[in-house]
Amino acid sequence: MNRRHFNLLTVLLLFCFSSAVAGTEEEEKVSEMNRQFRKLYEAGNDSAFYQYAHEFEEYLKSTGDRKMYYVTKTNEGFYDIRQKNLFRAIRTAEYLDADVRRNNDVDYYYLPTSLMGNIYRVSHDSRRAEQYFVQALDEADDRDPKFTMFVQRFLAQMFCIKDSTKAIGFVTQSEQLAKKTNDIGALTLSKAIKIYIQLLNGNKAGFEETYREYEQLLQQGDTAINHQYDRLVEIARLTFDGAYQKAIDKLKEGRVGVDSLLVAASIYSQAGDVAGSIQAMRHKVFEMDSVFSDVQDAHYVQLATGRTLMRTREEAAANKKAVKRLTNWIMIIVVSFLIIYIMGRRRLTRIIWDKNKKLRSALAQARESNLMKSAFINNMSHEIRTPLNAIGGFSGLLCQPDIELS
Repeated sequence: MNRRHFNLLTVLLLFCFSSAVAGTEEEEKVSEMNRQFRKLYEAGNDSAFYQYAHEFEEYLKSTGDRKMYYVTKTNEGFYDIRQKNLFRAIRTAEYLDADVRRNNDVDYYYLPTSLMGNIYRVSHDSRRAEQYFVQALDEADDRDPKFTMFVQRFLAQMFCIKDSTKAIGFVTQSEQLAKKTNDIGALTLSKAIKIYIQLLNGNKAGFEETYREYEQLLQQGDTAINHQYDRLVEIARLTFDGAYQKAIDKLKEGRVGVDSLLVAASIYSQAGDVAGSIQAMRHKVFEMDSVFSDVQDAHYVQLATGRTLMRTREEAAANKKAVKRLTNWIMIIVVSFLIIYIMGRRRLTRIIWDKNKKLRSALAQARESNLMKSAFINNMSHEIRTPLNAIGGFSGLLCQPDIELS
C-alpha cells in the first residue's frame, strides 16, 4: 500500500468514526430532550410545557426525524386533553394531520385519527369516538401492535357501562394480541381492564377467573409486568369479598387509573347502599356537566375538523384501494407476459432444435455423397489413365523416325 492509498484510507476511517459519533450524540440529545418533555408533561405547567414542546418539535423537524416529531405532537395533543383544553387539542390534531398529509406519510395517518378519537372520548361522544378509533386501527394495520392494544383498551373502557359484551370483546382482542406479541406488560393491563368491566357490571364469576389469571401473571415476577392497575384490582377483590368499606377507603387513596366515580357507584350498588351510589353518580353528572361545557366551546371547530379528517381518511382509503387494484392489474399483466414469453421461447427452441436435427442429417448425407463422389472420380481416373498410357506409348513409338514399320 503506497502513501496515497494510506492517506485515503485514513480519511475514510476518520469520516466513518465522526459520523458514528455525531449519530450517537444526536440520539443522546433526542433521548434527553424526550425525558425533559415527559417530565414537563407530568408536571402540568402549561406555559413551560408548551414552550419546550414546540422547541423539541422544531428540533426534530430540523433533524428530519419525522416519526419522533409525529409522536411528540400527538403527546402534545394528549396533554391538551388531559388539561381539558379541548379546543387546543382539536387544533393540535388538525395541525398534526396537515403535517402528515403534506409529507404524504400514510403510515402515520393513525396518529391524528386516534387523537381525534380521544377528544371525542373525553367529550363522552362514544359513537364518534368509536368511529375514529376503528379508523385508526385500520390505518395502523399491523405496524404498531402497542398502539392497537392501547386503542382496544380505550374502546373497552368506553363501552364498559353502555355495552359490556362489546367492551369485553375489545379487551379480549387486546389480550390475544398481547399474547401473540409476547407483551407481558400489555397483557397485564388488558386483564386489569377486564376486571374493571366485571367490577362495574357485578360479574363475580367472570372476575374470579380473570383475577386468577392476573395473579398468575404477577407470580411470574417478570420485570415487564405493568402494575398501573394493581390498586384497582385490589379494590375489585375487596368488593367481591364483601369488604365494601375497605374498598371505598382504598379508592379514596386515589390513582386507580380509571373512572373512580363509576367504581365508587359500583361498590355502593353491590353493598346495597343506594344513597352512596346516588351520591357518586351525582358527582359523575357534575363532572360531565363540566366536560360538556368545555365541549360546547370547541363544538363547531370540532365538527369542522372532524369532517375534514374523515374526508381525508376516506380519500386516503380510496387511493389505497385504487393503488392496490392498479398493482394487481400490473402483476397480472406482467405474469401473463412472462407466461406468453416463456411458452413462445420454448416453442421457438423446439423449432430450432428440429431444424438443427434436420441440418445435421443433411450435413451427414452431404459428407457421405462427397466421399462417394471422390471415390468415383478416383476410380474413373484410374480406369481412364491405363488405356491412355498405352495409346501414349504407341504414339511415341510411331513418331520415332528411325523405326521402320512393316
